Amino acid sequence: MSYYHQEPQPPPYSEFHAESNTESQEQLEEKNFIQQTTQWIPQNPHEHILSRNVRLEKPIVIPRLAVHGMMSSPLPFLRAYSPALRQLNVNIEEFTAFIDNLTIVQTEPVPLQALNLVGTGIGFIPWHWALAAGLSMNAAAIAGSKLTIRARTKRYLATVNREYFEPRGLKASLYKNDDVSALVGYPMGWPELAPAEMQMNPVSMRDRRMQALAPYIAPLSLDVPAPVPQDKMLDKLSAKLIAHTIAKEKKDTLKKQRKLAQGEVSYEEFAEEERKDVKKVKKMDYIVIENLRRYQS
Repeated sequence: MSYYHQEPQPPPYSEFHAESNTESQEQLEEKNFIQQTTQWIPQNPHEHILSRNVRLEKPIVIPRLAVHGMMSSPLPFLRAYSPALRQLNVNIEEFTAFIDNLTIVQTEPVPLQALNLVGTGIGFIPWHWALAAGLSMNAAAIAGSKLTIRARTKRYLATVNREYFEPRGLKASLYKNDDVSALVGYPMGWPELAPAEMQMNPVSMRDRRMQALAPYIAPLSLDVPAPVPQDKMLDKLSAKLIAHTIAKEKKDTLKKQRKLAQGEVSYEEFAEEERKDVKKVKKMDYIVIENLRRYQS
């Protein structure tokens, strides 16, 4: 045995070569993933170059379905279309494909999806998925998956902008609530939410926010093609989770509005609920479609 300090030997060529191949394989998989989620983009972008005079009069703002927690999976964005996009050769099928594939890009890995589904108690979660989720998805792994999704989202938007929106004089981005207010010129100090109405039809916090923004953004239509049916069990369960979350939000909203209409809520209680909703609004995020140079009123 030698007691002299020895410099560590470099790894054998075969080991180094294997690591390089592994890294290249991961990069290739990511590249293929982005290619798969952008297959909806037409392959003749130069045909859509438009006159500089054709521009959006107002930004298009599409909210996420609901605010999500730091450790929970993000819900998809509202599937919507603005008629203002027609003049810029953005049709409804391609635009909803853009939103649907953004949802795929932001989907959590299987173990984290399983954890979220187990937490809601929806349907039947195969025990091996739940076990794998519990064993493999610690806090560090969850944080890592969030970083992966963030990087994928950035690459997806960069590709979509370069190959689809920019030739049409547009830019797609994700905005936080305060940034949307600044972009569209929403007056500082004005209420974040439209007034709560004394009616039995449920109006969610998201809808009230969109009502407040309505004069400053392009109108939206919810009359869009249906999404592609899900084949995988976990995807179907995730769709159930989304439906469950939306239904719960509507139920809670209706209950609150019914109590308000019947005079069962004091002013102090109502004000506290409004403060909670405004706090949630601050956490909302949106898809924004704008001109390459921001619209100036």
